[in-house]
Amino acid sequence: MKQANGAGSIGYDAVRKKFRAMFTTPAGRRISKRFNTKKAAQEWIASNIAKRAAGSYVEPSSITVGSWLLTYLHDYKALTIAPKTMDLYALLALKCEPLADIRLQAVTAPLIQIFYTELLKDNSVAMVRKVHAFLHAACTKAQYLGMLATNPMAVVDPPKATVREKIETFTPDEIAKVLTAAKQYAGGRYYTFIFTAFQTGARLGELIALEWDCVDTDKNELIIRRNLTVSQTAGQQIGAPKTKSGIRAIAVPPSVISALKLSQRHSQVIHMRGPVFTTRTGTHFQPRNIMRMWKQLLQKADVPYRNFHVIRHTHATELLAAGVPIADVSRRIGHARISHTLDLYGHAIPRMDSQIAAKAELIFSPKTK
Repeated sequence: MKQANGAGSIGYDAVRKKFRAMFTTPAGRRISKRFNTKKAAQEWIASNIAKRAAGSYVEPSSITVGSWLLTYLHDYKALTIAPKTMDLYALLALKCEPLADIRLQAVTAPLIQIFYTELLKDNSVAMVRKVHAFLHAACTKAQYLGMLATNPMAVVDPPKATVREKIETFTPDEIAKVLTAAKQYAGGRYYTFIFTAFQTGARLGELIALEWDCVDTDKNELIIRRNLTVSQTAGQQIGAPKTKSGIRAIAVPPSVISALKLSQRHSQVIHMRGPVFTTRTGTHFQPRNIMRMWKQLLQKADVPYRNFHVIRHTHATELLAAGVPIADVSRRIGHARISHTLDLYGHAIPRMDSQIAAKAELIFSPKTK
């Protein structure tokens, strides 16, 4: 049965005993679909015509989830994210391997929910939530490009975040032991590096990448504008911090500046503009060597092992416990959002219930004349 040009057509397949609807897409492709009833065939054609008229019709595509994720990473993310982040995205794409051969346009919310259930058997909730964010972003881009009519991820529920484990920190006694051991370990070569880490809360990569042009001896400040990262795709690189908030000035006590100057004078290779912390040959420290040194140093100090990043946690936690405003702590350690600082270290903020109660009484109690 023929209809007006562009309105589609319906025929009857006597062999299969089904109605075959034909429709021409906006790209000029002739597509068809079989139905049990003529009414269903007419409704399918009418729906496609309406979408075509509204400009919301999506051309059928055979691209699979796996192919799209690779394209998404290569064409839309590779030039906009750091190599280390690219490593993470590549891992997340690998986690999506069970979906790889499914057509992107055939993905449904129930299908993804089943996928998450299986993924949780061998992965943490945090990892599955990262996979969810990755898939959501990839499908959002596909929808924006006209490859999907709707984003199926919009109605998918990721697993609920688990309660964050308490942040590890060093006690004041342990800090003293570590710094004392650092003065003795390897002739004290790493002492200033570790002392500066405790005094600033800077990331390991930021300390390794610190150069003398970022040491302001007049203001007693360290300017963080470089960060060292290590990734499988790009190897070791020194570049700008990941976010704008990572570029910051950290006020330090005069003892830090004095320690830096002293280590510079004692260095076998004098740098006026090069790296602040160097190997014997004057090159930047290697992260793997720092990790090895750190493990040996904690053993020497008789302090239970915690990774180097715990110095940063300790710095932030102690400042908050001392009453430093959370906004100031967040800026100092280079967090992009205060909410992230609060999420990590909110437990360290002193409770002031008694003071609040006293103030509330002054404010809200009836005033006598």
